[in-house]
Order: sequence, then structure tokens, then C-alpha cells
Amino acid sequence: MYKITFPIPVFLIDEKHISIPTGLARDILTQLKYEPKLRLICPQVPDGTIIQDSYTISLDDYPGLSFRLLPWSGGMRSWPLHYLAVRAALIEEVRDATVWHTVCGINLWDVTTLSYEIGRLYSKGIRVFYLDSDPTSILEKSGGLSSLKAKLVDSQIKQRVTDADATFFLGLGVQKRYGHLARRSSTNQAVWLQKEDVANEEDVRRKFEQSSDQPIRMILPVRLEAWKGADDVIQALINLGDQLPAYQLDIMGSGPYKEQLIALARNHTDKIRFVDPVPYGPVFFERLRSYHIVFVPTRGLEEQRVAYDAAASGCVLLHSRTVTLETSLRDLQPRWSFEPANINSLSSAIQSAIGERSRWTQAGLAGIGFMQGRTIDEMHRSRAEFIRSVQHSVYPNAKNLVASAT
Repeated sequence: MYKITFPIPVFLIDEKHISIPTGLARDILTQLKYEPKLRLICPQVPDGTIIQDSYTISLDDYPGLSFRLLPWSGGMRSWPLHYLAVRAALIEEVRDATVWHTVCGINLWDVTTLSYEIGRLYSKGIRVFYLDSDPTSILEKSGGLSSLKAKLVDSQIKQRVTDADATFFLGLGVQKRYGHLARRSSTNQAVWLQKEDVANEEDVRRKFEQSSDQPIRMILPVRLEAWKGADDVIQALINLGDQLPAYQLDIMGSGPYKEQLIALARNHTDKIRFVDPVPYGPVFFERLRSYHIVFVPTRGLEEQRVAYDAAASGCVLLHSRTVTLETSLRDLQPRWSFEPANINSLSSAIQSAIGERSRWTQAGLAGIGFMQGRTIDEMHRSRAEFIRSVQHSVYPNAKNLVASAT
């Protein structure tokens, strides 16, 4: 059985129904097509309203899917109190796992760290480490004491990549940073799209043709963390002031940095507003397709999913010029980019994009062409094939150690 330890809390409605974040549901239900026996090990919350953007899974509909709910709600303050109970649960789970899958985190000691250690000590199956972000880069860009913590986290990641039977890299930025250390590795793009999420060409043409005399609709869909760069976008627009034509920026997201961002934009509420997140799926893509420009201002090496979402939605893309995004988007033209955490560079990119408004239809159509065939199904299919190859490499004489369907 393929087992994944996630730090994301879920809610047990009853013995047959689980409430989980919608994005996670899309991810695991797609993986279930290719890993017919999949078990998620997660914290559990006592109140389902805590989970924003939730999706209810009926386990009767997915007989190959199961959950192990840990005796812990996911909060770091309560982690020391529940550590021993969580450890015992993980040891119990690891013993019959054909694949023990651990994700990364930005903390030096949390459930992801414990999951890795349990796998190292007790796993008899394949141990997989998944770098779906770049914690080192996140901490380096967060300032203060986080930069010191970054060195310790970087050391941990190097150890795990070196030690694991296989490593999944989500994006070329983390692959370039750690790929040389991996025994075996597979690199995927941060695509959660399904085929039906991609915009229609005629709708894209119509959007830009009908909007030449309308205010420019901009959106920044992002987790509101210090290193995500939302403050750079706000400050650049404020600095440009009357140099820009009429516009409306919607900042869609939540997170610990929200109050600081609201304070930064407090004198510009006529042009900059904060809107609630919407569930990732049809509602999200319908909303995204209505905008002209999407900002992706990350300062880290992560491969942000929203860059692909923006392209698939037929939007003009304005993104930070990180190694990851420049590499992954190199075949998409036209697009506009800027130096990470550089407000002057971002201001120039905004002016350039608006000055070339005649190319926006071309940019929108290029985006949906670029995203053809790039889906979450394709990502999980390739990952399952990789796992099967690792199985044959690590255990050449074993049969049915990993049950992967293609």
C-alpha cells in the first residue's frame, strides 16, 4: 500500500465521510487512478468549519482510498504534547507500507520530520521524499532569524534527498538545487489542471477585444506570506500612481501577512481590494478567466501552480524572474517578468505589459496553447511509472511490492 504522511488536517464527518481541502482532494483522487491502494496519514481537527475550501469524500465511492487520522490537530503549539502518540501511530503504519512517502516542511521538527525518521528506521518498502516546494528558499527570503534556520533546514533536506530511495522534485528550481544528491529522482511541474479547466480560444479573444476601454482587471491569487511578494505588487502599483490607466487589483488569498498588506494598501482601496479565496476547481477557473493580468511575484525557488493556472485561463502573465519560473515557462511567449523582490523592476514590467496591450490576445492564446496536455493526470501517470521503475531497481526480485496502475 502506498502511504503518504500529510501535515494538512482533515475532518472526520463520520466513519464513511471525510472533509478535506478541495485542492488536496483533486490531487489524491487523481493519484488514486494510478495507485489503487492509497492511504493518507493526516492530523484531524475537531471542527469541520476550520477547513476552508473543503470537499467531502465518500469512502464508499473510492474503495482503494483510506485514511489514518493522527491523535493531533496539526498545531505546532500542541505538537510536543502529542509527539509520542503520533510517533506510535506512524510506526504502526510504516510496517506494511510498500511505499512510504514523506513531504517537506519548513520546520526543523514536525510531523514531516518524524515521518522521515520513522521511514528511515522501520520501513521495509520504498522510501520516497517529496520536495513540493523549496523550504530553504522560503526561509532565506523571509528575513530575520529565518535566514539562520534556512541553513539547518537545507542540511536536513540534503540528508533526506541523499538517503531516500527516490525523490520527487516539483519544479526545476529545487531539482537544480538538490537533484545531484538524489539516488533516483523524477521532476514534475506544479500542474493541478484538468483538461476541462483550460480556457476556450474564442472566449479569450472576446475578453481582450471587448476590454480596450474598460479598467484593467488584475489579480494576485496567493497565500499571504511574507516571501510571496504580494507587498512588492502593491508597492509597485502605488509608486506608478497616475502613470497607469484605470485598473482594479484583486488580492485573493489568506495567510499571516494579510494585515500588513491591508495596512500597506489602506489609502488605495478604490483600486486595490482583498477578496476571499474560492475553491480550487471550476469556480476558481471561471473567476480567473475574467481577469486580464495575473501576478506571480514569488521571491523563492518554488514552482507556483498559479503560473500554469494563469496561462491555462488565457491571462497575461507577469511573474518574477526566478530560475524556476524562467525555466519552466521558457516556451511561453509573450509574457512579462521582473527581478524577484525588486519593486523598480516590477514597476517597469507593469509599464511594459500595459504599453504592449495590443499583444494581450496573443499572450492569452499562447498560454492556453502552452498548457495543452499538461494536466494533473499526466503528472500522476508519470509518477506512478517512476515508482514502478524504482521498485524494480530497489527490489528486482520482489513481486507486487508496489501496485501501480497505468
